[in-house]
Amino acid sequence: MKVLITTSSYGKQAVQVLEQSGFEVINNPYRRKITQTELIPLLDGIQGVIAGLELYNYDILSQSALKIISRCGSGLSNIDLDAAKKMGIAIYNTPEGPTQSVAELTVGCLLTLIRDVPRVNNLMHTGKWEKATGHLLKDMNVLLIGYGRIGKSVGR
Repeated sequence: MKVLITTSSYGKQAVQVLEQSGFEVINNPYRRKITQTELIPLLDGIQGVIAGLELYNYDILSQSALKIISRCGSGLSNIDLDAAKKMGIAIYNTPEGPTQSVAELTVGCLLTLIRDVPRVNNLMHTGKWEKATGHLLKDMNVLLIGYGRIGKSVGR
């Protein structure tokens, strides 16, 4: 079975697991979100897709031989679920997949802001040194807006 990975990046270990399981893996040649025009020829001979955010509407699905779409992430709004069901295409997603990485990125951005990293970085790139103390996270109350999978992970 040929599997197309349309996400702009995908873990090397995951690709190895697919290949060791007998799948022929085709990676996104554009390394960015694929347009509808680009997607149609890429789907030629493909039975499975590990999908990013590209659109899978009736027109795309009806021109494909897809049997399965696994959305790398939680949302499925880019897939015409009714059309896929009528065509017998199985749809899956990975709601937990990006949780840890998004939570860690959120914490990293929080630390970047409270330690004033962007301003200090800009100063250093202009040859200026200005001592900055920033703030300590341990002394702060942090408000989490939204307490789903990612919010709970950030809280932990």
